[in-house]
Amino acid sequence: MKIDLDIHNKLRAESNPDGSPMRDLQMTALDILVEFDAICIKHNIKYILSCGTLLGAIRHGGFIPWDDDVDVEMEHIEYKRLMKVLEGELSNNHEIHSHADDINYINTFIKIRHKEKTIKETHRANRLFNKQGIYIDIFVVEKSSWAAFKLSKELMGTLVRRPLFHKDLPKWRIKMAWGFLHNFIFPMFRILDIFVPVKLRYSLGSNFNETKKKRYYDDIIRVNFEGKMFNAPRDYEDYLTSHYGDYMDIPDERCSHSDISSLQGDSQN
Repeated sequence: MKIDLDIHNKLRAESNPDGSPMRDLQMTALDILVEFDAICIKHNIKYILSCGTLLGAIRHGGFIPWDDDVDVEMEHIEYKRLMKVLEGELSNNHEIHSHADDINYINTFIKIRHKEKTIKETHRANRLFNKQGIYIDIFVVEKSSWAAFKLSKELMGTLVRRPLFHKDLPKWRIKMAWGFLHNFIFPMFRILDIFVPVKLRYSLGSNFNETKKKRYYDDIIRVNFEGKMFNAPRDYEDYLTSHYGDYMDIPDERCSHSDISSLQGDSQN
């Protein structure tokens, strides 16, 4: 199911024609996704295209014309397997971005970035990052109770997210709070959740509240995205409807995550 070709071509002409900065950014992100997919295939790691990237694959056969990043998701157990091999498998052009190497990076998911081709993100927290390469986001989902998820989100907000913007607060306090939560408190929550009803949600500490269905990550097909094949939930219609409602409808408001005019580096692919 895709939108009418004439509508698609009109949208591309408006937002990301070949040779435009937006299209160059998208093709760089696509290169990262291709490498990520190859690593996952090599090590039998399950993932799916998600959010706007999955929507683009189904509705446009590639990027939503105004979308400037790539989103994938995987379960926590797959993420742990990925992190054991990812750094050693990435090419020289790409690198991991996480809290481990950037104290200002307080997301509960990682990014894989291009080392040379940079872009300024619009979110005020992201502007503090010490890496600004074009990227893909790797989101993690895990089973947790609503109480554990809600408390983990509040603790991250109180101890990590809000203090990040207090200029007089020493950064070591943020790093200490991050380590305390992720190495002690959240693992304890996971143990306690063995004894209570749980649902599949984004990782503990995340700002995203959506629940997920296990079958999205178990029953996987390959779908076309920019002429290449990637993983997607077989029941992508249910996934997209739960996120967007009528996902074939073209929205009037079209937001991006980055300042496209700030694109730097050799953007030719």
